[in-house]
Amino acid sequence: MLILIAKSTFNKGLTKPCPNKKQSSSATDAPPLAFSHALFIKIYALMILMSSLMWIASTVGILTVSSQIPARAHFLFLLTPGTLPRCKNEHDWVRKELEEAIRTGRNIVPIVVEDFDWGDIGEYLPSEVGDKLGRSNAVKVYHEYFDAALERLRARHLKTPEYITTEETSTEDQAEVEKRNQQAASQPKVTEDELSAEEYFQRGYELAGKNKYKEEIESYTQAIAINLDYAEAYYRRAISYWNLNQENEAYADIYRALSIDPDHPKINLMRAALLIRQEKYNEALVEANLGVDKHPDLDEAYSRRAHIFGTMKQYEDAIADYDQAIQLNPDYAMAYNNRGIAKSGLGDKKGAIADYNHAIQLNPDYATAYYNRGNTKASLGDKQGAITDYDRAIQLSPDYATAYYNRGIVKASLGDKQGAIADFDQAIQLNPNFASAYNNRGIAKSNLGDK
Repeated sequence: MLILIAKSTFNKGLTKPCPNKKQSSSATDAPPLAFSHALFIKIYALMILMSSLMWIASTVGILTVSSQIPARAHFLFLLTPGTLPRCKNEHDWVRKELEEAIRTGRNIVPIVVEDFDWGDIGEYLPSEVGDKLGRSNAVKVYHEYFDAALERLRARHLKTPEYITTEETSTEDQAEVEKRNQQAASQPKVTEDELSAEEYFQRGYELAGKNKYKEEIESYTQAIAINLDYAEAYYRRAISYWNLNQENEAYADIYRALSIDPDHPKINLMRAALLIRQEKYNEALVEANLGVDKHPDLDEAYSRRAHIFGTMKQYEDAIADYDQAIQLNPDYAMAYNNRGIAKSGLGDKKGAIADYNHAIQLNPDYATAYYNRGNTKASLGDKQGAITDYDRAIQLSPDYATAYYNRGIVKASLGDKQGAIADFDQAIQLNPNFASAYNNRGIAKSNLGDK
């Protein structure tokens, strides 16, 4: 039986059954990668038993999409919630794989988790591609009826139609296939605890960009409690800690992730992040450059380097890297937001607002983008517009001390001294060491005659 699985999910990495390595989304015989939904870890574990020639890619290497897809009769397309937006980019690997499977006439079988939205197909895939993902050949997978779904897949969908022919692979490719099959077969079986850890991880990951950092930390902590060697969970929890300015906790998690998985695909980005916090920007830039060199298709690598350039006030370089990150991932809201900051640094206020608008369009709950847009509006004299944006940022993130502070500054400039004092009070309550808030509150009180 010749089977190819297209991995249409973002890898969030269990340490077992697969190490965290650089991966494309194509299919090869590499050790199995962890899917974003625990069901698909189960699917992979069982499918390995069904075919000695089924594989999922962790590197592009010598096994290419063009040579491997025609060598297999079946193309299994795994669909989980939120995994198709990336396919709007015509250069995305998932989309390329699907297009190649269609071009070569493979038996395409969508494997669909129960809460996948079929509307995503029409929204994110061109019609000539999306139309080939018919529901009639799909397998719906439920936790409760997992075994039944796999049996249906095996019995009904993996019988090779007579019209499908397969191509021979080269001797070199076949040797690599056999090697990766052996690697996959030697991996430890996935345990129930690991499945549970992945589900907690997914909960945290889905909160990204919603400014719910405490909830993210709770989810990642639950995942780590189940799987103490879950490197990606430590890494993601570190990011959440940073967003809450809990730097000691962030450092501890980064070091723990690196100790578990020294070959993590984002190791250089982790080191760069640590060096940024230590204000060692030149050293951080060296690590970021290595990250880009090793992973030229990783949007986060360009975004991290751009952040360093921005901190060093090299705004043109920062914008160039954010451009590249956005080209790789057109739905990268954070890259639009941060590019707006860089444009603002160059004095391009209107360009900055356009980027903040785009970030908010992609993520309507992006409190930081509203805050940054408010700052830029205030600098352009649109004070009421700035207050509206600060209001929204605070609504989304009630602990946003600097949003209260900046709103207080704008209110004071409009003559609303009492409103300004109330905002400074709130900023101080959230951050008792906020010296500027104390200072400006004192000025506001003095202007009211409270000497």
